[in-house]
Amino acid sequence: MRVLNPKRDFMSLHQSARKRRVSTLSILFIVLLISFGAYLVLGQPVSFSGGSLSHRASSIGNDNKYVGFDEVEFKHFSADDFVALWQNYELPNTKTIVEAPEITSSSYADQRIHDVIRNAGFMPEVIITGSLATVERTRTDYDKPLQLQPLARTGWREMQEAARRDNVSLTLRYGYRSTENQQGLFARAMTDAGISVFGVADGYSDAAVSELAESLAPPGYSIHHSGYAAEIGCEGIGQTSFTTSSCFGWLSKDNFYNAKRFGWVPATPKGTNQDLLEVSPARFVWVGTSVLKDDE
Repeated sequence: MRVLNPKRDFMSLHQSARKRRVSTLSILFIVLLISFGAYLVLGQPVSFSGGSLSHRASSIGNDNKYVGFDEVEFKHFSADDFVALWQNYELPNTKTIVEAPEITSSSYADQRIHDVIRNAGFMPEVIITGSLATVERTRTDYDKPLQLQPLARTGWREMQEAARRDNVSLTLRYGYRSTENQQGLFARAMTDAGISVFGVADGYSDAAVSELAESLAPPGYSIHHSGYAAEIGCEGIGQTSFTTSSCFGWLSKDNFYNAKRFGWVPATPKGTNQDLLEVSPARFVWVGTSVLKDDE
């Protein structure tokens, strides 16, 4: 946006120096007003360079400078590329799970489940080694606070705010899950599926356990243990309708460009050929923007 000079009266070129100073001060005052107004609207400092107004989004972590509103070139990923990206990325402040967590009340059943899961190709995930950050909740129907890794929380906050400016209301449904929390979820899922501890221990339920693990990871095998995974929702929209919502449309357009701007990638997008992973369009993983940028 150019700042135009006020109209001049060419018949008065010989005005006094005092009047010229007043005119100059008036122009500076107008420029300051425009700058202040833009600051209130954009919520960021602005600068005038070459007669144009420029605005840069704040950074997300140390490796995410100037993403958000600037045009950034990102690599194009297939569905399997997205999965391979977060599976092979060394997430900060995490370590690989070495000791297998408890799943049931029977050590025999637990060992059988671990054997079945690993024989099917599942690998232990990572757990946090540092502190988590609490994510503020806005939905009144959620009474428990959620947590993410600090870098992921920053990325979530800025992505949610960017969506809000586009009249899209992203919500966070799930974040970090401990192995203990995952154990409770998996145990209830086993009961609902009619899988008994005795049947597992005796080897009668291998197929049922393997099938269940495709939709719900046993404790020790969930990316949510890392603190970098998020289950995203859309305000006022049921989760079964997420893929047709404005939220998913905003996130996924142009190869998930808006998600990548803030370091997020889809965890199990539609089109992946990895049989072990159930497609979950609402699940995203934070990896930062450095590995996503097209440096060519």
